[in-house]
This record gives sequence, structure tokens and C-alpha cells, in this order.
Amino acid sequence: MPYHPETQGATTNCYKDCPICWSITERNIQRMRAGESIILGTWPRFLSFAIPGRDEVTGIEQGACPLCANLATHIVKVEGNKTYGDAAILSISIDHEEESEKTPIFLQSKKYLKRLTIKISQKQDLWKDDSYRAKHLGSHPKLLEGVTSWENERTYTFHMAFCTNGGPTEHYVQQRMASPEVVTEEIFNEIRRWTNECLIEHDECPKMAFKQLPSRVLDLSNSNGNFIDTISLMETGGATGSSRAVYAALSYCWGHRPQEILLTEETLNTFTAGIAVRDLPASLRHAILVTRGLGLQYLWIDALCIIQDSDEDKAKELSQMPHIYKNAIVTISAAIVDNCYEGFLHERPEIINRIEASFCLPLVWDVLQPDGERASKIWLSPDDSRGFNIKQFEDEVIESRAWTFQEAWLSPRLLIYGSGPVQWRCLSKVYTQGLDEEQVKPEKFDLMKRITAPQYQERKKFFSDSINALATQVNEGMKILAHDTSFPPWLENWLIIASHYSKRQISFKSDRLPALSAIASEFGRMYSDQYLAGLWKRSLPWALLWHCCPQKPIEGPINVFRHLTEEARKQDRIRNNNQLAHLTMPQIYDLGTKYNRAISMEHFQKGPSNIKASKTPAISLVAASSASQVEKYIAPSWSFASVNTGVIFTSHEWDGPHHTLLSIHAASTTPRYPNVSYGEVTEGSITLTGPMQSLSIDEIIAFFVVVDPEIRPHIYWDYIIPDDSSLGNEIFGPLIETQKDEDMVNFNPQLGITERITRKMLREGEILPEVENQNDRPAPPEGHFVSFEQINREQELYFLEVTWTQTPRGLVLVRNGKDKDGVEVFERVGYFLMGRENYEKSDWRIRGEQDAGGRDWDWYSGLKMYTIKIV
Repeated sequence: MPYHPETQGATTNCYKDCPICWSITERNIQRMRAGESIILGTWPRFLSFAIPGRDEVTGIEQGACPLCANLATHIVKVEGNKTYGDAAILSISIDHEEESEKTPIFLQSKKYLKRLTIKISQKQDLWKDDSYRAKHLGSHPKLLEGVTSWENERTYTFHMAFCTNGGPTEHYVQQRMASPEVVTEEIFNEIRRWTNECLIEHDECPKMAFKQLPSRVLDLSNSNGNFIDTISLMETGGATGSSRAVYAALSYCWGHRPQEILLTEETLNTFTAGIAVRDLPASLRHAILVTRGLGLQYLWIDALCIIQDSDEDKAKELSQMPHIYKNAIVTISAAIVDNCYEGFLHERPEIINRIEASFCLPLVWDVLQPDGERASKIWLSPDDSRGFNIKQFEDEVIESRAWTFQEAWLSPRLLIYGSGPVQWRCLSKVYTQGLDEEQVKPEKFDLMKRITAPQYQERKKFFSDSINALATQVNEGMKILAHDTSFPPWLENWLIIASHYSKRQISFKSDRLPALSAIASEFGRMYSDQYLAGLWKRSLPWALLWHCCPQKPIEGPINVFRHLTEEARKQDRIRNNNQLAHLTMPQIYDLGTKYNRAISMEHFQKGPSNIKASKTPAISLVAASSASQVEKYIAPSWSFASVNTGVIFTSHEWDGPHHTLLSIHAASTTPRYPNVSYGEVTEGSITLTGPMQSLSIDEIIAFFVVVDPEIRPHIYWDYIIPDDSSLGNEIFGPLIETQKDEDMVNFNPQLGITERITRKMLREGEILPEVENQNDRPAPPEGHFVSFEQINREQELYFLEVTWTQTPRGLVLVRNGKDKDGVEVFERVGYFLMGRENYEKSDWRIRGEQDAGGRDWDWYSGLKMYTIKIV
């Protein structure tokens, strides 16, 4: 039993005989350090302190112990109806999980207290439970014959962190709760120490140097001598100027509400004369305060340093973005707020909540202290991270926005004002204010675990002093043929980066390429490849294999019709309102005769009368294509920047050779601004030769599953994932609704598969069947297009096979006529994958998994080689 001596001088929020609160004594601490658990009593005794009432021993009325009540409530919430009996025992121990493996056992007793483990355990004989005994005897009667008891121990553990506010308690406890304050002189001193250590000691981080200032910076010196705090905009001349100094940059979210104070052609002279700090949004004011607190004179903020109503100036400054953030001595990240008006230097409410939820206990001494007291105060926090792990940086609101992605990537030193304490992240280290360096566990407190991933190693190369030598070495050692059987690591890393970026929110669709341009510029500088609206020429054709994320469309004020003319908006409304009014059942063609290929007619034996007329819509590809042309041009349809959602690239998902019959002849894009190669584009195209075939809307409904954006595709489906673009939604939206009807399973048996087995699930179970060796496949014969005027454009899509590695996959296209050179022009509207035949001869059905049988039509015989242009 615990040692409970008489005490004086400790004012706590509990009662003298509470089984937990008065158990933290010097004698019990030594026993727990030796590995012993301290038995505190029975579960009923514990409950007597957790529930207000009369003490059974003394008969005195008492309230509930806050710690016991909180613990009991938590146990009931987690365990539900599972109750503990009178024999259940409560015990405590010191958790040694955080002890260093290198520390000898005989020295571990010198370690400070870190975490208390409270355990409830109850031994029980399960064999006395009639239902339990009957269940197991029914399953294994011979095996369990003669069993008379089945001992089991039911336990529940609860961890709490030790904390101190100083005083004698520090003899046993050193760690403190995180501070809710983020702006104090002590914090500024710590940030300055981090900065100096980074500049002097970190080999992988850029060293201290007076860098070329951006074209404009804010001078925070307030040299006008006014009583009103003012700053001024300073023109430096940029790359052609001679101004060199250290400066900070700000990374923040503008928010949905427009900023009222911006640099424009009209305000340029006014800003040069002076800007009243009090008039600025809170986040900008706070950035000025932090910059001054760090002893810096200059600060760069995009809203005040780029002329916002000048396309020419924005284009020029966009091209300088890599230098602006790379040369800043530190970038201040206002990570906690989603707009510029809230500010980011307020006390952190999440930490305050954790402090208020902590419990004050007495630490009972074996001998009297110098002040004559027998006990000091010690705190237990239900949050065992003590408020230092409120959120990881990747979960902060700033990490959901597109523009801030490259700002963080290009900054060698990032000062993060997030939901918890101030954090520091550079190329070498991660620091958290209030924690010693060895206490910062990267997997808990920051992004270091992501920084070590291959794509984050590319980021470190941005700051290499020998970048030219690196680029030369890379170019000499890299194969650049489109049919190269290896996928260069840097291209794989780029696709991972692009996929991550694409899932971020953006207010204006036209910013999708500009907001990635600075990172693209650095890749272009390192690897000297041609940039194509988010892709690289060396990555073709593999980088064309992307599809929209079906499970998480991008949120935010994106309106794909933002740039439509009023007449186009009117026509669009009419088309949407009448979409279901004109649906008719198209003719079910004799597919075997019409397309001269081996196709089973099993799906059509019941005839068209079994399919409701309203379920197979007549899609007007002509109207859809023309509507998509009215929008402001963002990117060619083969670029991921052309869609409204995040994307996933699939070309690097498999190892070994990549098989394709597709050849790239030409690829190009036209920048909107001549000197900005990595920003907006006005056009783009890829000319190629590859295997392709056309399918009617009826065939698509019979042969493919068009994936609803809310679900993941099944591994046994032949499926299409529509592009989330105006044209893609116009074409495939009605088809998705058609497939939801239960009668459609007679038309397409794949729709009867109910278990959503995905490749990810199979990989985790390590039960993917081996893929047979796939040799080079002979090219199909050359195809010839029917005259564009003679085709049924309203009922035909084209399927371009990019690869057959593991299974055929490629792009779904719409035909748009010919270019000036007579080449057939197409536009991408989706991604397809043929998964139905992969496991036709495997034993999946024996294992109980669902499939719809092998494909009953011949994909390969319908392919022909065509030369086309995709725009």
C-alpha cells in the first residue's frame, strides 16, 4: 500500500486520503524508480473519491476529487458498459518509455520523472461465463476438453505527464507545460540563438551573407521621427541594384476577405513616403513586431512589395520568387490563421486549455524542507506531450493553401507561429520553444520525418553552392529517351511534389501554375529540362498518367465558370436545367458487326426494354466542348493544372521496365508573359503516335465503371476516373448517375461488386498476385480516322493506351477536329485503367473475394496506331 504520512503546507485540489493524490512521496518515487508498481487500493475505494458522497470509513460528507472524477469519466467513456468489480486493483508506476537506451540501468534512477502510468487491473476466470464457455467448446470441443478455468487479466492504463512550476519539486521533475505566450523577450532571445546556431554550425544550411535585396522591401526603422509608428517602402533596384542586407520574409494566408491596403500604381508614392503600422491588417503588424524583435531592419511582404494591379510587375516579381525566399535570413510563417486580419501573436488557447486541465498534487517529502514544509506542489497533465504537440506543421491551416507551399519549400529557415509554441525548421534541425533539442521528437513535433523523404532531399539541393556542378553531373548520367526503362529519381520526386501541391486550396484557378512556378524554376535550374505546364518533357509519356483524387476534392472558392461570359453563363444554366428533360435511350448497336471485333453479347440479351430510358443519356460532346472553350485558359488538358481537384500520378507505382508503344514527337507550351517560363500559359500541345480506339457511350456503359468522385475504384474494375473539368463533368456526370440504378448490373456485371477492394489494401496484406513477365508487344496496324464531319461526335470517346505495364491504362479523349497541318486534335477528359482481366486465372474467387469474371470483349484487337495532337 502507498505511504501516506502526515503533511503540512501543501494546498492542493484534493483530500488527504485520496488514493492517487497523496501517493507521490519520496519513498514511493524510489520504489517506482526501481520498477515497482505501487498498489493504491481497490476500484470501489477509488470510486468513493471520484463520486461526491459520504466517506464509508469516516462518515464525513465530501466532494469528488477532480483527478479521480476525470479519470473515472474517461474510463467510462472508453470502456463503455465494461465495468470493474470489487476485486479490481488500482496501481501507479513511472513509465520509462522515454528513457534513453544508451543509459545504463543503474543510472536510470537518476532520471527526472516524466510520466505517471495509472493502471486498473482485474483478474477473472472467463470459463465461468456460460456463453463464453459454450462458444469455445462449440468451436474446439476436443481441444478444450478437460479445461476447468481460463484465467484472464483485464487492464486499463492512463498516462499523465509530470510538470513543475519550479521550487523544490525540480529535484524530481524538470519538465514544464508549454507556454501559451509566443511573443516575449525570452522567446526572441531563443529565436536569435537558433538563428545564430544555424548560420554558424549547420553545414547544410546557407551561411550568413548580405544578399541582394528584392526589388522592394519595407524599411522598419521608422526614421521619420514621428510619434506615429510608420514604415516605408524602399525601392532597391532588384537584380540591377547594389543594395545588400539581411531581411525577413512573411508567409501567410490572405483570406477570402480582400486586403484593404495594397501596393498599387496609385499608392506607390504614398508607400514610399510612409505607411502607418496601425492601419495594416493584424498579421502584417505582427510580422513587423517579430522582425523588429529579431533585430532586423527589412521585411518583404507580397501585398506591400508587389504592385497588385500591374500584370507586368507581378510577372517580373514572380520570376524572382525563388531568390526572395531563398535569400531571406528567416521566413516568418503565420501558420495558425487563415486570413490576414486575425494576427498570429495571441496566446494559444489550446495550451491554456491543457494547463487548466492539469491537476495539482502534493509531492510529500521524507524530511522537512528548509521552509518548514513537508510537501511541495507537483502537477499532472492529461496531455502527455504537455501542450507541445498541438498540431504538426503539415496540419496547420497555412499548409492547406497553394501559394504557401513554395514559400515554405524555398525558405532555408522557417519560423513557425502555429497552434502550439513557436517552432523553428531549417535544413538541418527542428526546434520547439520550451523544449531542449533532445526532447524534440520529430515524428511528434514537426516535419523532420517528411524532410528525410526523397522529395525533400531535392529541396536541400536548392541551396547547394555547387549547383552547376551538380546539374552537369546529373545531365551526364541521365538517360533522356522517352522509352528509357528507368524512371529518374528526380522526376519521381517531382510527381510526388506536384501531387501534394495539387491537393491544396487556391482562390483563383488561374494561379495553379504560378503558385508552383518558383519550385519549378529551381528544378529547371538543376536539371535543365523543358517545363510543360506542370510536367517535364523527360517525364513523358509517363507523367500523363494522372487522375483526379476521388476521395478529396479541393475546397475553397473555386468557380470553374468564373471567367465565362454572361451569354455563356446563361446557356450553361439552360443546359443544366434541361439536362434530364431531353434524355433518350440511344440505339443499342450490334457491336460485333459495327466494330468487327470479338465482343460477347451477354449484356444485351435481355434487350433495350430492360434498361430504363432515362438511365442512358444522350451526351452532347459538341456542346460540352464548346462550353469549355469559353473559360479563361489555364493549362492544356493533359496537365494536372487543368482540373479543379488534387491528382495522383500512377506511373511510378510499379518497379521494373515501363512498357509503351507511344512515341512523343513534339511538346510545347506558350508562356503568357515572355520572361516567365514557369508561370501562366496561353496554349500547349503534345503531338504523339500511339495505340488508340474509339468506343461509343453505350459500349462505355457496358464495359467500364465510371468512378463516382466519392469512392475509390475496385481492383477488379475496368474503370474511368473523369477529369474534374467543365468538359469532363459535362460528359461523365450523367453516366455516373446512370450507373447508380440497380438494373444496370444486368447491363454491366462489374457494378455488382460491392466490396471495395483496393490495391492499397492488397499491398498491406502482401497478397498481390505476381504479374507475369510482359514482353514487348507488337504495334497494332496503322489506323485512319473517319472524316470529322461523318462521325457521331455526340456518342463517341477515344481511349489512348499509354502503357500496358501490369495492365492497360491511359487517357480518355474527345476529338476536336484538325489543326492547320492536318493533324487530328484531341482534348483529355479522363483516365482509364483495365483491371478486370488481371486476376481472371487466379484463385481470388476461391479466397472469397468478389470479381465480375474475365473481360468478355477484346481490348487489344480494337487498337490502331494513330498520330494525334492533344491540347
